[in-house]
Amino acid sequence: MGELTAGQVLAQVDSLLPNAYTREEKLRWLLQAESTVLREIVGPVTREELPVPSELTESSVLTAGAPYDALYGLYVQAQIHYADGDTVRCGNAMNLWNRTVAAMQAALLREKGQTQAAGSLRFC
Repeated sequence: MGELTAGQVLAQVDSLLPNAYTREEKLRWLLQAESTVLREIVGPVTREELPVPSELTESSVLTAGAPYDALYGLYVQAQIHYADGDTVRCGNAMNLWNRTVAAMQAALLREKGQTQAAGSLRFC
């Protein structure tokens, strides 16, 4: 599988969740997800301040790779549900987003050797 583009994410979202939102709105939501990936996941792990794009186009290549690239579609779906007033589906999509973000962050930390052994608790 190659690099995932913004257009591919939006095509997948539109096929799974038909909606009336414009491409520009969905690209803006996708930019929010990409900004989060760069600022809150990849940047802190690499200890670099990564540049965040000011806009995305259909051909923009996104940062997160497989198997974590599904987080982009989840974020856009959550925003669609939120805009539709469907808080239950929005919450479900955001829960999956959060789990995928946490898994990606953990994988990046493992790759960089930045894991810490968890202390054990002792119950008396």
